[in-house]
Amino acid sequence: MSKKNYMLRKIFDIRIRSLFKNCHVAADFINGILFYENAVIHYDDISLSDSNLDSHLPNQNITRERERDNIYFVNIDGTECLIGIEHQSQIDHGMFQRTREYDEMNYLQQFNLYRSTHQMIKGVMTFVVYYGQKKWKAPRTYEDMMNPMPPALKDYMNAASYPLIEMRYLDPERFHSQELKELIIGLRYLYNHQYDEDHDITISHDIAVTIAALTKNTQIYEKVKEEKIDMCQAIRDYGKENLNKEKSIGRNEGIIQTLIRQLKSKLGHLSKDTLATIQSSTQEQLDSLTVHIFDIDSEKDILHYLQLS
Repeated sequence: MSKKNYMLRKIFDIRIRSLFKNCHVAADFINGILFYENAVIHYDDISLSDSNLDSHLPNQNITRERERDNIYFVNIDGTECLIGIEHQSQIDHGMFQRTREYDEMNYLQQFNLYRSTHQMIKGVMTFVVYYGQKKWKAPRTYEDMMNPMPPALKDYMNAASYPLIEMRYLDPERFHSQELKELIIGLRYLYNHQYDEDHDITISHDIAVTIAALTKNTQIYEKVKEEKIDMCQAIRDYGKENLNKEKSIGRNEGIIQTLIRQLKSKLGHLSKDTLATIQSSTQEQLDSLTVHIFDIDSEKDILHYLQLS
């Protein structure tokens, strides 16, 4: 990951955590996901909890420290629990394990208090919210990576999954807060490359800057941040940029397939290594291979002309 992409990723992380520190937004999100039209949590029923985790294992003399993105005390009909929200801008194959660890550390903290003060332990649950473009295909539980469990013991195996929400696929009408509606609509427009001027949308500057950080394009981000362009223009620019990339990739793929067909016709066979080298070549290397196509009599010649560029 480049330094610029890393910087934008951190900016997104900071801004999205800040948005969900608003208890109105957090309550609306949890209600929209779990209860939809039958809201159970009022914003007065939810408050921020300490996101720093510090769990001491006395038997091993080890202290583990972690930081959650957002975690809340929630009171429902007089019963308290802890609800965490972890934010992901990209697919992370270890996310479910990290979430499991966070919950276990929350329980361990409470267990230590219970042993010393007899303070009763609150239940803990965590949402993972994913804001990326590609559909999430990473594991959500150990079961996704396990051999089949013995049917007689499956109900007793500790392989719990975690609720994972892909934000771009949510219906904005599930929510009441303007911030969540704008975030979902903005993500849809961004990833669907809908930059048609006839379909402009109004998005607040704060949400626009947050979404712009997801483009991983520092020029677009800086322009939105400085209000030199609005979010709709940013979406148009991002969409055009991606369409140009897709066209370029498509052209390269066409050139590669044509070259491979011609070389196979001439040489009769191409090894897997040679095929992989051609398929990973730059535009400049492909141009070199095309120019010298009639001078090639062996796979060594292919590698030679690819290295000339």
